[in-house]
Amino acid sequence: MVIDKSNTQRLSSDATQTQIGFDYQKLIALECVLNGKNNDIVGLECYGDVNTSNMSIETKCHSSKHTLGDQSPDFWKTLKNYVIDREKYKQFTKLILHTTSTIPQGGIFNEWNNLSGIDKFNILEKIRNTPTDSIKGYVKIIYMFDDSYGKSDLIQILGKFLILSNQKRYQEKYEEILNNPIFEIVKNLESRRCLIRTLFGKISLKPFESSTQWSFTRSDFMTDLYYQMRLYLQEDLKFPQISEDSGGLEGNSPLQLIEELKAIELNTEVEQAVINYLKTEKCSLELIRMGAQTVEEAIEIFENELYTKMNITKRRFKNLMSPLDFYPPEQFKRSRDLYYTCMDFQKLKIRGVQEIQYYFQYGKMHKIVNEQKFKWKIT
Repeated sequence: MVIDKSNTQRLSSDATQTQIGFDYQKLIALECVLNGKNNDIVGLECYGDVNTSNMSIETKCHSSKHTLGDQSPDFWKTLKNYVIDREKYKQFTKLILHTTSTIPQGGIFNEWNNLSGIDKFNILEKIRNTPTDSIKGYVKIIYMFDDSYGKSDLIQILGKFLILSNQKRYQEKYEEILNNPIFEIVKNLESRRCLIRTLFGKISLKPFESSTQWSFTRSDFMTDLYYQMRLYLQEDLKFPQISEDSGGLEGNSPLQLIEELKAIELNTEVEQAVINYLKTEKCSLELIRMGAQTVEEAIEIFENELYTKMNITKRRFKNLMSPLDFYPPEQFKRSRDLYYTCMDFQKLKIRGVQEIQYYFQYGKMHKIVNEQKFKWKIT
């Protein structure tokens, strides 16, 4: 069949615009993942169009210029939804209307986000008694006060309700995500597009993996992201060369790592430990400069894996010790054995970076100790 492309008319069953609106939600969800925190949860169609651990988002994407007027159904329908399911939304600190519409000068929503709940309530009173037919049904439900729902409940909802207007439309939002700093390590633009298509597919297929809720944790998502990103890299980042400069901190430094070494009578290890620690901090900064946010998070994962390995090793040592082994001098001997066992770990891998030098792994162990997350002394 030959299709006449000059004919711009659509069939009555054409759902293109509806599908774009639904895919726009997925773009916003992807943006929440990329810009969120590691333990955050992102969901679609669970609590609003999109939700994170602390906010619910209703998205309104218009294909052309659109105004959010005082009696706009977009606003009143969204507020109505938050009222009906108010018990479910109590867990969120923000209830957001994310819209591509613009707010006209002189409209009631001009300073909306700077107002208190009671101020917002008083502003809406201007519309309450003169609603147009397009919002009359929503207004009726919003103000249907009874014993279980009253004015104070609506004010509480309005206090959390924010409007993000004039947001980027579908194509603009896609381009913005394409240039997210997390993708900086992937230099080729077409490779980034392929990567985003892969991530988009992961979001779309999530309901088939879980029949309960369309949601996922950011940390799980990012693990897959790093794996996918490596497929689009020509090569891993080269591990930088850092000069051996301790900065004059050896010996009398207030660093906690020094105290922990002295506590198990390993004074001879202090100078090299400080050098490795300082070199590693400089190296980390250089790697982050080379690879941006992606490498920063990969280093964080590296540290967490190393911390876990150190803790498991320490628990194994404790399990093999008798009660008398927890007193000096045997205690110090066992603690020094723990130290050298950890220093003898095989090198771990930083995703997206060529093979590291051993000093980097040593330095990260000293960093963990310096932050008082771990002690060499077995007690």
